Amino acid sequence: MAEKDMAEKKLEDYPEVFTDIVNTLLFSDSSIRLDENKIIDGPTESIYKTEEQDKEQRRDTFKYYDIGGGALFCVAAYGIENQSTIDNVMPVRIMNYDASTYKSQVFDLKSSSKQTNQKRKRIYPVITIVLNFSEKEWKTSRSLHDMMALPSDLAKYVQDYKINVFDVAFLEDDVIEKFTSDFKAVARFFKDKRLRLEANDTIEIKHPAEIADLFSVFTGDEGYRNAVPEIIKKKEKGEVITVCTYTETIRDSGKIEMLFELVESGDISPERACEKLGITLNELEKKMKDANFQFPRHYK
Repeated sequence: MAEKDMAEKKLEDYPEVFTDIVNTLLFSDSSIRLDENKIIDGPTESIYKTEEQDKEQRRDTFKYYDIGGGALFCVAAYGIENQSTIDNVMPVRIMNYDASTYKSQVFDLKSSSKQTNQKRKRIYPVITIVLNFSEKEWKTSRSLHDMMALPSDLAKYVQDYKINVFDVAFLEDDVIEKFTSDFKAVARFFKDKRLRLEANDTIEIKHPAEIADLFSVFTGDEGYRNAVPEIIKKKEKGEVITVCTYTETIRDSGKIEMLFELVESGDISPERACEKLGITLNELEKKMKDANFQFPRHYK
């Protein structure tokens, strides 16, 4: 799970991706639109007390948003929590994350007033969204009340805490089309993966390394990561990178590895392999070594 969180975080850490996710999913029916240029990095770690010890909470992605208007501290914070499995206690997790952020603000208010003799009277709102990347819809708890066996006549006395959950693999096509960042390719990838459809070849990818990390983690196929150097070369040559670029590069890489196996087993000569690949013997030896294949000793 930690590896999956890190893969998602790398891509979502880009302001244009972060704001694209929030604008398209959370503010779809609102006039609110975040400006990527007003995004400020926030802490992803916080501390909360337990009876045993101080424990660390880690958010996947956390940003401040500067509303402006001369209000230096008037910002809104948005957090994104990534899930590859369904978590029944997510409302409590999110409540803890958000409460920790509010507590931190209260501490800052007190510290600021002591240092400057000026009291900041307001705290800013904290909004967290949950991105579910699994192939199952989130049909479990979406609020604190959902987690309880709560009699209806008691419910109005018990504070509730609702969470904003979005099932990435189940997004409607018209929603996916509204994304303007690399997250469009991500959403399309997860939906196509769930529906067992062919990879999309029309959505351009701007951050190929980060996309490769994410795809490798969620498919278990290291081929995506291994394909990055070749894909970067293609991007530098001006080629438009899409999800299909990965699949084609992985397929070509598989053919090359088959050639390496033939050289290693002696079924084909290194010279013949060099002719097919358009490289020298020294280059072939290095490539085989990098791919963990044994270059024939009598050629060294």
